[in-house]
Amino acid sequence: MLPPLTVSTASRPWLYQGQQVLAFEAAQAEQGQDLYQWLQQAAQSLAWHLELHFPSVTKVLILVGSGNNGGDGYALAKLLLAKGIEVTLLVALPAKSDFALRARHELLSAFAPRILEQLPDDLSEQQLVVDTVFGCSFRLPLPEAWAVIFRQLNSSGIPILAVDLPSGLDANSAQADPDTLRATHTVQMLAAKFACHTAWGAHFSGQSYVATLGQEIQLSVQPRAHLLTDLAAVWPKARDKTWHKGRSGTVWIVGGVEGMQGAAILAGLAALRAGAGKVIVLCPKEQQASLAAMSMDLMVMPFAPQSLAEIKSQDVLLLGPGLGRSHFAQQVISQTYLFSGKLVLDADALFAMAQGADWPWATKVITPHPLEAARLLGLDTEEVLQQPLETVQRLAQLAQGLILKVNGSLLHCQGQYSVVAAGNPGMAKAGMGDVLAGMLSALWAQDLPLGSALCLAALWHAKAGDALAAEQGELSLLASDMLGALMRARPRG
Repeated sequence: MLPPLTVSTASRPWLYQGQQVLAFEAAQAEQGQDLYQWLQQAAQSLAWHLELHFPSVTKVLILVGSGNNGGDGYALAKLLLAKGIEVTLLVALPAKSDFALRARHELLSAFAPRILEQLPDDLSEQQLVVDTVFGCSFRLPLPEAWAVIFRQLNSSGIPILAVDLPSGLDANSAQADPDTLRATHTVQMLAAKFACHTAWGAHFSGQSYVATLGQEIQLSVQPRAHLLTDLAAVWPKARDKTWHKGRSGTVWIVGGVEGMQGAAILAGLAALRAGAGKVIVLCPKEQQASLAAMSMDLMVMPFAPQSLAEIKSQDVLLLGPGLGRSHFAQQVISQTYLFSGKLVLDADALFAMAQGADWPWATKVITPHPLEAARLLGLDTEEVLQQPLETVQRLAQLAQGLILKVNGSLLHCQGQYSVVAAGNPGMAKAGMGDVLAGMLSALWAQDLPLGSALCLAALWHAKAGDALAAEQGELSLLASDMLGALMRARPRG
């Protein structure tokens, strides 16, 4: 019988919190399911994963915890020793759970592996570290004894395979200790874990895989979030032959103050690339000529309150790119207070919102990066990164839709959460957010449902950034490069 395989999370795009998985296990146990059999299947999946991804490894160091995750480690050690692989176990604490005790007994009844209580000074012979210390029940803080070990291993350069999730990462909140093990691969058991795919959790998890153990958890447990991986899956259907400009909607951008004209231009051109029929930039009167000279594709007009009356119900008003914080911004905010249509808020509009500005009758979407989210909620940036789900849940009270721009960006609309499985650090550059805001505005203006527009904009933007990084490296990315990359990143056919 072939062992259960580990598969890419792209084929299992549902994300769960640790407490959901633990509840599923408990319910299955109550129904008579043999969970120890799952532990053995998990070990078989891990052994198969090692054979596939680390075929030349002959020496493995397994970090073993005292709970069920440690049981996975003992069971894996037995399988690897049977294949002739040299295994060293680091057991800082004795086994406590029934499964860990049983797996340890079965291992020691068959083999006499090398067992250590402290990390050896010389790690040069170790070719792979397998982390089975903590699992879904882990809560911070990380015990100092393990933190010391993890620091040494993180600096060793040895590949690390984490089981379920990297030890030091909270499976519910995605909060991570600074000394969390930095995995090369993470094999998540039963289901993909939300914490492994966003903010610091995505940083520590490396390449993610899932060993389903033959279970279909989504049939009985509502996922916490959906993992966005396949752009074709969220791509809108082809336009019919009678399509005309009016059906593509109009994006209205208010911004382009002196010194920040580029932000409005980037947002406007991105909106056109994303399919808007027309983009109108409303700017300070004194900037109209210079903005108009920057692009022949955008309509540029001086901002006036009467302009807002021309915005149709399908159209989208985008405030933020190049809005600034001067008298012009204050004028715009006061004169758009009664706006009741589709409104996207980014950049300096979010700064104004944090200062008390409001658009109570609009259908609002916000696209904050961590600092902007922190301002809106009275937090600091690290709190946002350490508590991404809680941050989005609080931001969701301020708008009908949102994108929290982090590593593994988090989306929310009408109670549904999504995580973007794309993007790279090279995109942390001025103007990238303007491009995203323009894209989102355009897709929403084409009458896509708001949730669909959010998912498509965020994933397309991230995929384009990855395409650029592959072509020219992360360091050299420019926001203006994204305008061409959007075309190359779109699905073919």
